[in-house]
Amino acid sequence: MIDLHYSATPNGQKIAIMLEEIGEPYRVIPYDIFDGDQLTAEFGRINPNHKLPAIVDQDPAEGGDPITVFESGAILQYLAEKSRRFLPASGAARAATLSWLTWQVAGLGPMGGQASHFLRYAPAGQDYAIDRYTKEVKRLLTVLENGWRRVPMSRATIIRSPTWRSGRAALPHS
Repeated sequence: MIDLHYSATPNGQKIAIMLEEIGEPYRVIPYDIFDGDQLTAEFGRINPNHKLPAIVDQDPAEGGDPITVFESGAILQYLAEKSRRFLPASGAARAATLSWLTWQVAGLGPMGGQASHFLRYAPAGQDYAIDRYTKEVKRLLTVLENGWRRVPMSRATIIRSPTWRSGRAALPHS
């Protein structure tokens, strides 16, 4: 069983989707980030950066004590390796998968978050920040579009499962 320390953010949803896709049993532990639920000393022992999501794998594949993983990219890689799905074991396909994962967590995710923040929550008059982050998100989406155009569909590692098509994977269970 995996404990998913969760808030309904894009990063939290990525992990919930992955858990659904690999069929790993999990329990949602919800947090209200606007109330600062993640800022407790107890959660700090799970993630010293006090950010969500984080997981605690109560039943690691190799046995032993529970394993704690934080940061969405690290969690996705951990779950892929545990389930032996979505991440090739070696070679060019593994390198490409890890490159795109790192691109997302280091580029598209943070820039999208900044754009969203300045568009939705910042006080008026933040034109420079809005322009900067929205331009960067558009650029990154172009990188994504161009990158996928180069992947022959016969070699693409896109999984089209019934869970994904139904949209249920986006809603974590408890």
